[in-house]
Amino acid sequence: MVAHLATQSSLRVQHLAGIAWSFARLGVWHTPLRDAISAASIASSAQFSSQECSNIAWALALRRVQDQPLMESIAAQAIPMINEFIAQHLGNTAWACARLQYVHMPLLDAIAA
Repeated sequence: MVAHLATQSSLRVQHLAGIAWSFARLGVWHTPLRDAISAASIASSAQFSSQECSNIAWALALRRVQDQPLMESIAAQAIPMINEFIAQHLGNTAWACARLQYVHMPLLDAIAA
C-alpha cells in the first residue's frame, strides 16, 4: 500500500491530509507511510486548501515529525492564501510551527497579520 500511495496520481490532496491526520490521531506513524505521504503531499501541495495545509502540519506536529521539505511546501502554499484560513486553521498551523520549532518568518508574519 505504501508504494501505491506514493505513486497514485489520482489520490486527492484531501485524502492525503485525511490519512496523515488519522494516523497521527491514532498515534501510528509508520516511517514508510510517512515518507509516502510526504512525497505525495509535496508533489501536490500547490492544490492544498487551507484545511489541508493545517491538517498536515498538525499531524506532523502531533507526532513531532521533523519534515522540513514538507513544511516548506506547506508554507509556500499557505502564505499566498492565508486570507482563506479560518481561525482554526491559523491556530493549528501556528501551533504546528511552535511544536516543531519550525521558524518560517514569512509564514509566521502572514499568520500574525
